[in-house]
Amino acid sequence: MNKFRNIVILLLVVSLTTLLFPALIVNADSADIDVKINGASIEFDQPPIIEEGRTLVPMRAIFEALGAEVVWDGDTQTAIGTKDDIEIRITIDNNIMYKNGTEIVLDTPSRLVGDRTLVPVRAIAESFGAVVDWDEDSRTVQIYHGGIIGTWLLAGAELEGLALDATTLASFGMDEMTLTFRADGIVALRFGDDEASAAYIENGDEIEISEDGEVVMSFVNHGDALVCEEDGLKMIFTKSGRVDNSYYNSKSSDNNSSDSIYNPPNIIGNQPNNIDNAVGTWLLISVEFDDIILVTDELAYYGIDSMTLDLKPNGIASFGFDGDSEDVTYVETENRIDIYDYDERVMTFVKIGDTLVYEEEYNAKLTFARMSPVSVVSVIGTWSLSGAEINNLRLDEEMLDPADNVVFEFKQNGVVTFHFEDASEDAEYVEYHHAVYISIDGEIVLSLFKRNDTLVLNEDGIKLIFSK
Repeated sequence: MNKFRNIVILLLVVSLTTLLFPALIVNADSADIDVKINGASIEFDQPPIIEEGRTLVPMRAIFEALGAEVVWDGDTQTAIGTKDDIEIRITIDNNIMYKNGTEIVLDTPSRLVGDRTLVPVRAIAESFGAVVDWDEDSRTVQIYHGGIIGTWLLAGAELEGLALDATTLASFGMDEMTLTFRADGIVALRFGDDEASAAYIENGDEIEISEDGEVVMSFVNHGDALVCEEDGLKMIFTKSGRVDNSYYNSKSSDNNSSDSIYNPPNIIGNQPNNIDNAVGTWLLISVEFDDIILVTDELAYYGIDSMTLDLKPNGIASFGFDGDSEDVTYVETENRIDIYDYDERVMTFVKIGDTLVYEEEYNAKLTFARMSPVSVVSVIGTWSLSGAEINNLRLDEEMLDPADNVVFEFKQNGVVTFHFEDASEDAEYVEYHHAVYISIDGEIVLSLFKRNDTLVLNEDGIKLIFSK
C-alpha cells in the first residue's frame, strides 16, 4: 500500500510541476546553451531554452544584438523589430511570424517564460539575413552577421535595358533566388529546390566567386546591395528583397520618386477611355520596350502569351501565367486600375481606348485586351491548310499545291494527329481561349492561334492558316 501511495504522490508532483513550472521541464535539456554573434557570446538575463528541437532566446536581447530596434505591443502581445527596411513581427504563442508583411511559419512559436518573451533564435536571425549554425558538441548557436555574411535575395534585374522589378521577377518565379555567404568562405546559391556552392573572396568592394580556382562571377558590394553585371544582364541582390531605383541604368534621371514607377503620368493625359467597367478577364496582347514591340505571335515564341489579368467583382485581381495564378486586390477609378499587395500599391493600369496599359519608367509597356468570345469554341475535329503567307506574299487555297495536304486532326482525348502527304504523327495538345499548344514529351513544339474561325500557325516568317 505504501508503494502504491508513493507512486501516486510522485505522479501528482510531476504533474503539478509540469503545469506550474513548465520552464523547469523545458530547460532540462537546455543547460549551458551558448549563443554567439560573430564569435562573441551574448549575455541573457533569462537562459535560452530548447523546445521541440528549436532554441528560444530572450526577444529584446537577440533583436538588439542583431542591431534592430524593438517595440513591444502589449495589447496584441507582439514584438516588432526593425532594422533598415526590414520589419519583423512576432506574437506570443503564435506560430506565424511576419517579415515585411509576408507570413513565415515557425516550427516553434514564441512563448512567455517568467517575465521574458522567448523567440526562436534561428528564425529571427535568418530573417535579418544572418547565417545560423548549431554546434552540438559545444551546445552553441553560432550566428554570423554583418558585412556580406548572410542571405541576399534577388530583388531586381536588368536585361538589355529592360528593368525587372520584384513584381516582375515573382511572375517568372525568379524571386526565390538567394545567395548565402558564410563566414568560412563558402557561398550557396539557391533557386527553388536547386542549390550549388562555391568559394568566394572579398577584395575591397569586389566579391569574386570561384569554382576549382576559376572566377565564375563577380559582384560589387554597394553596402545595401550586391550587383553583378555580365553579358548585358544585371542582377541586384539585397538582404531585404527590396531595391532602390538608382541601381537601374534605365531609370529616368529626372524622376526620383520611389512611387513613380507605379504611377505612369506620361500615358494618362487626355487619352480616350471606352471602359466603363473593367471586371472580366484581360489577355496580354503586346509588350513594348525601347524600339522593340512584341505582339501576340511573338509573345508565344517567348512563352508569355498566356499571361492574363482577371478582375473580379469582389475587388480581387488574379494574375495568371503558365497555369499558375496569384491573387491581389485592386481599386478601379474612372481612368485607371490600381493593384495592391496588402496595403501597398504595386502596379497601375491605365484605361486607354479598349485596353489596359501598364507602363513603368524603365520604358516597358504591357498592353492587355479584354478576352471576348471567339468563333472557334472547340478545336475538336479536322483542320486543313487553307491559306499561307510567306514574306508578305499571300497564297489562297487555290494557289496551294493540292499535294500539300497538311491536316491537323484534334481528338477529344487530348491527342492531335498531324497528317502530311502519306505520313502522320501523334502529339498532345492543350486548348485555351485564344490558342492551342501542341507538345511532344512535355515540350511545346507548335502554337496555333484562334483568329475568327481559323487556326493560324506563325513560324519563322511563314504563316499557315487552317480551316475546318
